[in-house]
Formats: sequence, C-alpha cells, structure tokens
Amino acid sequence: MPEKRFDDDRIVDAVYDSALAPQRFDALVRAWDDVFVDSQIDKAELFLSKARNTLSRHFERADQIFLSTQNVQHHSVQDIVDSEPTSAFITDTKGQIIASNASATENLCISHHMNVHSLPLDAKSETQLNTLLKQMASKRDDAQTLAIRGVNQFNNQAFVLVAQRLVNTAKHAQDSTLILFKSSLVTWHSGIEKVLANAFELTSAEIEVIESLNKGLSLKEIAQQRARSLNTIRTQMKSILQKTETQTQSNLMRHVTSLLLVANKLEEKQLPISEPEYGFAEFPLKTINTTDGNTIRYRDYGKPKASPVLCFFPVLPSKQHASFIEPFLKRGLRLITLEEPENLPLSFRSKKDEFEHYLRCFNELLTHLKLKKVVALGHCVGGIYANEYAKRFPEQVRAVYCVDTGAPLQSQTQWEQMGKTARRTFMLAKNFPSMLLMPHRLVAHRFFKSKDGQEQVINYFYADNPDDVKNIQGDVRLKEWALNLLSYCLRDIKRPIRACEMWVQNWYPTLAQVLETIPVFFIHGDKNQQFSIDDLHELADRHERLSVAPANGAAQLTLMTHTDLIALLIAEQCYLDASQEQALSSQL
Repeated sequence: MPEKRFDDDRIVDAVYDSALAPQRFDALVRAWDDVFVDSQIDKAELFLSKARNTLSRHFERADQIFLSTQNVQHHSVQDIVDSEPTSAFITDTKGQIIASNASATENLCISHHMNVHSLPLDAKSETQLNTLLKQMASKRDDAQTLAIRGVNQFNNQAFVLVAQRLVNTAKHAQDSTLILFKSSLVTWHSGIEKVLANAFELTSAEIEVIESLNKGLSLKEIAQQRARSLNTIRTQMKSILQKTETQTQSNLMRHVTSLLLVANKLEEKQLPISEPEYGFAEFPLKTINTTDGNTIRYRDYGKPKASPVLCFFPVLPSKQHASFIEPFLKRGLRLITLEEPENLPLSFRSKKDEFEHYLRCFNELLTHLKLKKVVALGHCVGGIYANEYAKRFPEQVRAVYCVDTGAPLQSQTQWEQMGKTARRTFMLAKNFPSMLLMPHRLVAHRFFKSKDGQEQVINYFYADNPDDVKNIQGDVRLKEWALNLLSYCLRDIKRPIRACEMWVQNWYPTLAQVLETIPVFFIHGDKNQQFSIDDLHELADRHERLSVAPANGAAQLTLMTHTDLIALLIAEQCYLDASQEQALSSQL
C-alpha cells in the first residue's frame, strides 16, 4: 500500500466553502478525516505540526467570513417586529422608536416616533433602561433581560423587557446599533404562591405582603389594609428579604416579576402547575459573591443535613432533570451543581491561574455553605476537574467519582483505539485548539437553526457510539437531556473546546497524587468507544484506591442511563465513612 501523501489544499478549500455555505460542513469533516484521522497518528501529527501556522491562518480568516455573513439581516425593521408573537418595538441607541407591532401599540401604548423614555416607568426601571441603552450603544452587551415596573396608566404593572442588539438591517444599514425590545406583561397569578412557598419557604402572610407590594402599596398602606402594626409588616419584610437572599424591596420585586412571567406562561398554555416529587422550583438558582468580587451561581438539591455531593459538570447547566435528581435525594444525598463561571479563557494551558481560580470558587462555595467534607462527582471532563479539586483541597474531599471520564491519555495506542469523532476533535485540541473555533461555530449554527439540524448534531456528537444515537431517538427523556447538554455547550463554543483541551492533557500525575490519600471511583460504560474501559482496569490493577464500576450496556450516556447505580455507590461510600467516623468518635 503506497504511503499516504499529505496535502492541505483540500482542507483549505473545504474550510472556506463551509464558511460561505454552512451546509457544506460535512465536506470539511471528510477532507479533515482523509488527511489526518484516517492516517497513522504519528505521521498525521508531524504534518499538522508543520502545517499548523498556515492552516490556522486559513481557519481564522474563514471564521471571520462566517461571522460576517451571520451578522447580515435581510429583513426590514417592520418585518422583524411583525414576526414577534409578543409586544415588540425597535429603537436606536437614544431610545427613539422606529418600528413597533400592533401588540406593542395595544398593550404598551407605543407608537412610531415616540421615545422609549416616554414609557411610564418607576424611577429604578428608568435608570435600568438608560444603563441598558448605553451598554448596547457601546456594544458591551448583545442581549439583556430587564424585569421592570410601570406606573400611572400601567397601574404599577410589572413586565419584562428583552433587549437584543441588531446589526445591519436593510433600511437602517447606516445605524449598525438598533435594539429590538420584546415585552411581556405579567400579572399576579395564584400559581406564584406555590412557587414562592416551595422555593423560599415563605409563609402565607409573607406571600400576602409580596402580593400587596406587587399592587404598588407601601409598607404603611399594607399595614393599614391588613390591620397590622407597621413594625409587624417591617419584620415580615425583613424575613422575606433574608429568605429570598435579596437586599432591597426593588430587587425583590424584580425577582418576583421574573417568576410571575413563568406563572403567566403556564396559565396561557393552560397547563396545571404540578411538580414531580422533587420539582425544579424547590431548588432555585442562587448566587454568592466571592472575596475577589466574582459571582458564583449554583443550585443546592436536597436537605441541609444530607451527605453533600459537589458536582463538576462543566458541559451541563446547573439545572438538572428531575429523574436524575430523585435517585440521589432518595438515598439521603445532597447535590450541589454550579454554572460554569463566565468569561473563562479559551486555553487553560496558557492561563492556569484562571483555572485555579475556578477551583477556588468551588472551595469558597463550600465555605459559604459551611460544608467540611464532600464527595466530588465529575461527569466526562468534569472527572478531571474533580481530581484537580481533590489535589488542591484534599481535606475537603471524601472520595472522587468520575462518570464517563476515561483514563488519562498516555500512549499512542489509546489514540489509535479512540473513536473517529473523538480523535478528530482531540487531535486539534492537543495541537492547536483555536482551530476548533470555526468548526464548532458551524456546528452551533446548524444546531440552533432547525430541528433537523439538532438531529444532525446529535448524530455527529454521538457517532462513535451508534447505540447511544439509537437510545436517544427512542427515549424522550434521554433526548431532552442530550439536547440540553448540546444547547448549553454550543451557546458558548469555548466551553466544549476548553473541555477537549483538558481531556487531551496527561492528567495522570494529578490522579496518582489524589490516590495517595483519597479513593477514586470510575463509573464507565462498557461500550464506550471514546475511552476504553480496559485502560481503567489496567490503572485499577496498579492502584489500590482506584476502583472501576462498569455500566453495562452504556456508552456516553452513563450519567442518565445508570443514575441509580451512581447514587447507590456514592451513598454506600458515605454510609461507610459515617460508620467509621462514628466508631472513631466512640473510641475517643
């Protein structure tokens, strides 16, 4: 068989074709595979090292071309607002309204040539609106949501404004900063009472205070209306602010306005407000500010005295499916999930300080929650995060569990046995990760464009494990989970690229250091074609504290298909540790 001749011309042609016509992305994949993935690993990497500068420049230019084509809008401003199902209007950065639809005219009394500042808003809302216009003008934000309140003819009505910056509309190409406002009026709904009670443990009296505030009444007026002393109402108000973790009445009412919008949508769809045994409303997204001024967003699933499990899920949002949560809560576990911090760098390798800061954020959260020992649970690349955390803060970690993480990549054999889709991505992540930006942008474009695009992206991401594709198509719950994962990843394409960068590093030294004092458990699909379970068994033979639990019949979906197994193993470990600690305490 003649030796393969490496030629990058076909790749260069394909990358520009894809930028101009995203539907040709498959041709780029085939060209890349022909040159690199279907070749011997060492020879392909040698060629890539020589051609990387040339190829990276072409990928960067193609990326710029693709972005420029996506920013062109071919509709008139009136077409845009008329296509919106809710009240919508478009302004320039000074707030001058240049287009509005019939719903905006009817519900918000908006007309052409009026200024958005003419909307009768309360003082706080007016300030927020001014700030938003300035941010849009300086292009610091592409989209923003405001929960604001009106006065006068709006009767203290609450409503939500979603602002989105538009670029290069046909009629107003000379003004590249137009702002599309979408608005939804929200009214008090009986369903909000259950949401407030479940989410914040508010009493019926406290909820009545909030309802009165929503009507625009002052604390003094509420006291008079309810025949209570002003001190009593103030005490209830103080309790409300503490329970909802808000600082002022204004912040509280903006938060309530957002919840009202959800309740209104449920009413519009005529859906009953019913919750599973462990509903999402019980576990709202919470925030804390770190000592260095950053913000941590997290969800805390479970009872305060349950055994805590800190979840490292960098490719999943903090909001988890109820069917995933329930097995943990039923076994007396408490799941703590985080949203990945925003604005992290593309490369951890060049900016390790940011990654260490990310891990410190986890530790600050545990301090805030007053937790001394946790189980660290990592999914996919999150298993590496969990081990890194255990290495830096060993006194905080009881055990580490890695689901579908795989063994550290230490040999060429592992690369050769890797599934084609994984090898295609990981090879670039290892050698030149910035070249992954343009392909991931094309994949994101396909995913968010249509349902057919979503199906194609699912098939692409899980191509190494055909059984997973089949299971996703045949199980509504699995499909919802897969779409949730892909949507979260592709909204910020740097997120999956950072994950791939972490994966291709040899993180074995970290694992070995953790295993000196902390047990590590790998729960891995026995059909996983990305990372062979055999490599994990070999590691287990060398390390006494490393254990492998095969997830029979699973590939890349172990977290959802074997949730019961994961929860059971963690609960058993927590029970064992608690028994040992109790025995030690009694001896002392």
